[in-house]
Amino acid sequence: MSASTITHEIFDVLDTANIKRNWLTELDPRIKFLCALTTLLINLSTQKIFIPLTLLGFYFFLGSFCGIKFRNIILRLIFPTLVALPVFLSQALWLEQGEILYKIGFLNFYSEGIQRGFHLALVILGGVSQILLFSMTTSLNKILRALRWFRIPEILVEVGILMHRYIFLFFEEIEAIQIAQKIRMGYSNWKRSMRSLGELGGMLLIRTFDRAQASFQAMQARAYNGKLFFSQPLTLRIQDIWAIFLFIPFLFILWILR
Repeated sequence: MSASTITHEIFDVLDTANIKRNWLTELDPRIKFLCALTTLLINLSTQKIFIPLTLLGFYFFLGSFCGIKFRNIILRLIFPTLVALPVFLSQALWLEQGEILYKIGFLNFYSEGIQRGFHLALVILGGVSQILLFSMTTSLNKILRALRWFRIPEILVEVGILMHRYIFLFFEEIEAIQIAQKIRMGYSNWKRSMRSLGELGGMLLIRTFDRAQASFQAMQARAYNGKLFFSQPLTLRIQDIWAIFLFIPFLFILWILR
């Protein structure tokens, strides 16, 4: 898969501009942040499988309700799944408790290990799904304003802004360099491909420093003095108050059943 294809795929998966506006997307980000944090705590403290399964179900249901492509909902879970899979295998192979359910060569899969690994994998997916749901239904500027309202250190918020801004420029630079290399037959064979990839990495490093210097100079021209300013979140609306009364019983039930 070429860098151009990868870039377009990333933009498509991370794009939130086409999400339908509804009560969830318009809900105050502070409420959504607290709900996501509470569900994470419940998910981490539970010993029952149905809690992370319920959170995963809400992720798929509310994501579809907000108009997010089902394909993108699945794709966002690929990396958490790649993390959960080794956790499952490590527990299934190393936790030698219970009877042996499966035997593949010299590898033994124990019943207690499979159950424990399956639970941990679901906890990972259930927790990450709540973070993804929060990020997919809340624009970046609202998230940052909410974080500042919760007194998150400014340096962390500023780093978050710059990371979100320049990660896309990073992939655009990769795409532009690789297209130029393809025009010059840089990937015609294996040897040239390896050489082109090495040159791409070096050129990308140089362009990254150039972009950083140009951006800093542009910020200084706009009276940047080392501190960014954030607008304050809006006051709670009546629908936000109703949402609080709706979420509290749901979270309380999850806490009791955990």
